[in-house]
Amino acid sequence: PRLELLCERQWKARELVRDHFPAFRCPKKQFVLEQAGVATAEGLAQCYSTSDLIVFTRWNTAVLPEDVEFHSCEHEYVQGIFTYPMYNASETIHWHLNFANRDLFVAYGGSLYAQDEMQVLEHPILGSVREKIAAIGKERMSFIVSTINSGVDAEVMIERKIQENPDWERGFNTYTMENNTATPILIQGADRKLVVAVDRNLRQGREDGLYGNQFARASTGTIKKALTVFPDDVSCEQRQRTNLIAMEAPTGGYGKYNSRTILAILQTAVSGFQAAVIQTRKTNDSADCVIHTGHWGTGAYGGNRVLMATLQLIAAEIAGVRKLVFYTFDSAGTREYKKALDIKSTIVTSELMNIYIIANKLGQAGFNWGFSDGN
Repeated sequence: PRLELLCERQWKARELVRDHFPAFRCPKKQFVLEQAGVATAEGLAQCYSTSDLIVFTRWNTAVLPEDVEFHSCEHEYVQGIFTYPMYNASETIHWHLNFANRDLFVAYGGSLYAQDEMQVLEHPILGSVREKIAAIGKERMSFIVSTINSGVDAEVMIERKIQENPDWERGFNTYTMENNTATPILIQGADRKLVVAVDRNLRQGREDGLYGNQFARASTGTIKKALTVFPDDVSCEQRQRTNLIAMEAPTGGYGKYNSRTILAILQTAVSGFQAAVIQTRKTNDSADCVIHTGHWGTGAYGGNRVLMATLQLIAAEIAGVRKLVFYTFDSAGTREYKKALDIKSTIVTSELMNIYIIANKLGQAGFNWGFSDGN
């Protein structure tokens, strides 16, 4: 597959959080940050060394050839939610999927606590990434509006300004989907400062868990019992920095999936996964790419769990991912994952296969859209 890099930026982590501190509007999330000692820019900056960088890349949709090559990929599942294990960076580079909205981290500061919002609260610097790019976007839009209103040759002036300021180039924005085309965003180097347990736990007062809308309904006392704060780790000796793949799944479907939708989902997953493979090799040419994922696009977006898992399994083998770790959440999710693994093994029968035949076979399997879970 051919994959185009739309833009790349590197920022010093300490400067990023000091200049663009995240705006968590939800009082419960602000409480968590206070408990973790990162409710101020200076507190969050202390999680990083002076040399730590945040790397931001944005990619276009991969162009898949008619006949695609499949590579060996180890498949593993974990019954539970995401974990962020230690690893030897000389051998492997690990990535975690972000179940993104088409506008990256757009709702991170609100009261919802689903997968996307969880990752931003656990890695507060991700909010700074959003705030920095949003600030540049506002500046760019303000200039465009004032230039058009001034009556001068707006198009020439805008193009000149873009040439003078690389941050104004059109490919540099927060969209993981633009003009109905997937544009996955990868972020490297985020420190995971905390975790809030979201499982049901009667002894700690989490009768309904804390996932999704339950977080805002819980008391601060219940949230505090669920909170684990990690010590500052500027040396990365206790935990590696997190690398994320942010990509949006399709939403709003109903009835049966058609082969065109299936092919578009597969292209999106291949694009995000292959970008991670490319960045892994750029970081360490001898390291293998390991991706941690789960039931992407099947909660609020109402996607079919078995089909979405199947497409990720297939995408990993097309993209050249060395290992795909799938978090199934619960026993029902594990059953769906195992069914997807069986379907993948039935469909992918050789190292070189026609991509349209794969999409048509899955389309003929009669997968139905589900319903949003409200989270």
